[in-house]
Amino acid sequence: MLPPRAALFDSEHSSTLKNLGQRALSPGFNLEFGCHKSTARQVGMAWSAQADRKPDDATALMGASADEEDAIEKLPVTPGPIVPAREQLGYLFLEQNRPGPALKEFETALANAPGRRGALQGAAHAAAELSGQK
Repeated sequence: MLPPRAALFDSEHSSTLKNLGQRALSPGFNLEFGCHKSTARQVGMAWSAQADRKPDDATALMGASADEEDAIEKLPVTPGPIVPAREQLGYLFLEQNRPGPALKEFETALANAPGRRGALQGAAHAAAELSGQK
């Protein structure tokens, strides 16, 4: 799971996210087995944009990555992404204190990959924030 919202923008986490984004742009780097490199790069760039406090850019990049990944036909015998971009978009929305859109993305992620623990936890967290329980 991602660090708490406040911790995301401290220098250590910001540096880590920026490094991930830069590594994702390097030739031959692929974040996830079985996933198009452009999708993996967009995910890295999205988290880098979030670390740079550019939430609109981060959302646009992660949304495009999630849409692209959703369009990739996955055969039953091939592995899927380690953490689907749609699920990461949900966590990105949580980081931006937007639990409504986060819940929608987690629900979509669960429709695509039922029972994923990360998506279930994210959906529960978003639902709790929406109800004011945090």
